[in-house]
Amino acid sequence: MKRRQDAADLEPCDNASVEREAAHWLVLVEDNTLTAFQRSQLQEWLQSDPRHLQAYDRIRMLWRIAGAGSDAVVARSSQRESPPVSRTQLTRRGIALAGLGACCALMFAVLPSTPEPEPAHLSYSSDYSPREVLLADGSRITLDAATTVEALITQTRRELRLLTGQAVFDVTRDVHRPFRVIAGPMEIEVLGTVFNIDRSQPGAVSVTLLEGSLAVRVDKDRNGQRRTLAAGEQVSWNGLEGLSLASAKNVDAVAAWADGRVVFRGETLEQALARLNRYRPDPVKLPADMDGGTTVFGVFRAGDADALIRALEGSSLP
Repeated sequence: MKRRQDAADLEPCDNASVEREAAHWLVLVEDNTLTAFQRSQLQEWLQSDPRHLQAYDRIRMLWRIAGAGSDAVVARSSQRESPPVSRTQLTRRGIALAGLGACCALMFAVLPSTPEPEPAHLSYSSDYSPREVLLADGSRITLDAATTVEALITQTRRELRLLTGQAVFDVTRDVHRPFRVIAGPMEIEVLGTVFNIDRSQPGAVSVTLLEGSLAVRVDKDRNGQRRTLAAGEQVSWNGLEGLSLASAKNVDAVAAWADGRVVFRGETLEQALARLNRYRPDPVKLPADMDGGTTVFGVFRAGDADALIRALEGSSLP
């Protein structure tokens, strides 16, 4: 089996433009200023050539070392004469942009003998609206409102933890680094696929596979069951019933929130209001003259709880 090349195994790059472009993307990612179109461009760029991802990983390592105040990295452009730069002026942005493209030889002289810093868990959160996050491996996460995810992406590991809320994971395939997500008692492992995880309800987790295949394991399950899902299937867990597997009645409806729509298929009015209120800072309260147990069917714009109340008021008119 051919071993995947790590950054330390590579020959020094002969194309400084790749390093400069990787540095440019890293700054945009770290500043969280990427537009949706730029995220798509970055994913295409990372996937178009293995050297692109390798260059991105190397520069990300330099970025981390710079953030830790390492004395091992001093980046300076050799393409033109410039006055000396003091260490205090070498910001992380400066290290990424001012000289990485022209100092490949220096980078490879330093990195192989410099231990990689301890990996850090990056945390991503959303407030009242969905948010897209592009990971260093090219995978993309769409966070629903009120969602928090921790991510650890290194050259050998891809591990995430869904702490609250709901998210769609569009995973870049990498047979050498399975993509693992922990959501409560569930552990989901994939190589490359698209799936939705919902932890918005206390004491319950559901996983819906939109494309590809994945494996789900539940630590708290008495039998240690491991389920493999096919596209269109959903596995759920709660503390009373354990793990259950079913076919999703409407796969598109599960992740409709990512397009700004919320689909109800028989939820109670209380549940529907709570769901729509997640997308707004001023929650709509259940009117005193309405039964919170009324079942709701329909498609609503995320956050538009008023439309739900109006629809129910209209349906009750004589």
